[in-house]
Amino acid sequence: MEHVKIEREGTAVVIPVPQSYSDVATLIKSDYFRNGGQILPVYKIWLKTLLWGGATYVLFWYRVASYRKGWLRVFADFMRKRGVVKYGLQISSRTKIGYGFLIQHSFGTIVNPDTVIGNNVTLMQFVNIGTSKANAALIGDCTNIFPMTCIVNDVVIGKNVTIGSGSVVTRSIPANATAVGSPARVINYDNPAKYIGNKWPVPDVD
Repeated sequence: MEHVKIEREGTAVVIPVPQSYSDVATLIKSDYFRNGGQILPVYKIWLKTLLWGGATYVLFWYRVASYRKGWLRVFADFMRKRGVVKYGLQISSRTKIGYGFLIQHSFGTIVNPDTVIGNNVTLMQFVNIGTSKANAALIGDCTNIFPMTCIVNDVVIGKNVTIGSGSVVTRSIPANATAVGSPARVINYDNPAKYIGNKWPVPDVD
């Protein structure tokens, strides 16, 4: 696995870039681990995508399609697009996403392709991340974004942040903060990232 460090406004995230299908399997396992704290073989996770569908299905095929040199890439991207239409979860195969990505309810969630999402991040239903600029948001590690939140343009959300339901994020949010409202404002720095469970370990990258 290769890793790319992306930094903006003092917030840095380490993004894994798979170099083999073994690396893809690690990323799939990291996503599933966030959901229930179990590490399962990839074939079992694939079987669960057939039973459950939803975010599990879309993220499984997103991870396979993210290996740009893989022979399964075209098929995986077709399956990902099928899931986008069926389950209402729009995530591009070129979006940069770290380990342990969890979407608890897929419906109505849209992520701009230029978004950078750190490690152990959780999104819930009806989250929209969009931009009218060259770059979309950068979201730091261990951030929890509650339902019906809109994140606008190239804002930076620091690590260990909680964003409350129905918020509209138009300005960057510092690390370790809880923010709510429209526009979103920091209300405290108490017990940051308290809703982030089953964290997948992230390697140190200088």
